[in-house]
Amino acid sequence: MSKPFGVITVITASHLAAARTLFESVRKHHPEAVCVAILVDRIDGRFDSQRESFSIWPVEELKISKLSGMLFQYTRFERVMAFKAFGLGAFVERHSELDKFFYIDADFWILGKLDRALEFLDTHSLLLTPHTLQPVLDTRWMNERVFARTGAFNLGFLGLRRSKEAKEFLSWWTQKMSEYCVSDLPNGMFADQKWMDLAPALFEGVGVFRDPGYNVAAWNLEDRKLSECASQGQWTAGGAELVAMHFSKFDPEQPADDYWRRAGPGQPPNPDPVLDRLAGAYARRLLANGWSECRSWKHVFDYFNDGTLIPPLWPIYYRDVLRHRLPKEHDPFTGLPPSLMLSFLRSLSLPPLRFRDRWWYQEWLRVLRGIGFIPKWWQPVK
Repeated sequence: MSKPFGVITVITASHLAAARTLFESVRKHHPEAVCVAILVDRIDGRFDSQRESFSIWPVEELKISKLSGMLFQYTRFERVMAFKAFGLGAFVERHSELDKFFYIDADFWILGKLDRALEFLDTHSLLLTPHTLQPVLDTRWMNERVFARTGAFNLGFLGLRRSKEAKEFLSWWTQKMSEYCVSDLPNGMFADQKWMDLAPALFEGVGVFRDPGYNVAAWNLEDRKLSECASQGQWTAGGAELVAMHFSKFDPEQPADDYWRRAGPGQPPNPDPVLDRLAGAYARRLLANGWSECRSWKHVFDYFNDGTLIPPLWPIYYRDVLRHRLPKEHDPFTGLPPSLMLSFLRSLSLPPLRFRDRWWYQEWLRVLRGIGFIPKWWQPVK
């Protein structure tokens, strides 16, 4: 048997079926892999973690300082992204018998052995996979201008070898994620991902893994033609063995052609019958692993302790203003003191400068309508 290595992902409860499918596919090719999921959520009797084929570590077990504030200050997307660094750091610390580790998003499907990535880590402390391996025409829906804003590397797949450089990298990454894992494109930040553009310059041993069979996704499919060898049960991408397929935002209850159409403007409704068969096979595994039930589970950190849904702009207001004005021991999930609640409502009278891109502006208007500041029939002048 090959030498054991670690694989970790971060999920909310609603993505448990995806984690089951990911680790099922990892163990199919690497039964020696040690698999862990960080749960940024609460179990609340919805499933039995002891019956899963992998370890589940609730986020509270990571022993993070000021955890409630960190959970509150991020949106659900940002929250999951932020705890990659903390989960990977805890994994490296707790499993001293392992030398190599992968972080893999739960929406990946592993279709072959990870040997090429493991060999790459023999000579590198950190493995990064770029969004694309060649120049991209500006006419394409996902082009270089998009990658310049969101990051050159996709952090759905990341490898690490235990080393001095890796320890320094994790210390830096966790520090950034505790404060700045924000999706704020006007100010040059996109969750955890944009920060990684700095890693090759800041740390020794960072390697760009240019294998076309890894991190194949909707944004690079045009450059990595898929084919299937049915007799051998293998898939290829761009002429290399397809190992790690990234089904970002995939819904197995929707037709495969609808998924590729929604993946981005300009994607044809039926791009490739090989791709449709692959997506169909992945969909069947997700459904068999309980997707329909899991997807309905609420995310506990989207709500105050009394069950009230947290308004979408509150985490940002808390992060930018309130956390510096509240006592350190205050739990933001209990709500806000009346004086600070009034400050929050007053802040909604004008959109802050950072919200002036279209998405944030629409969110701002939605909140104002919801609390009666402007009539629901009013629409901004286009």
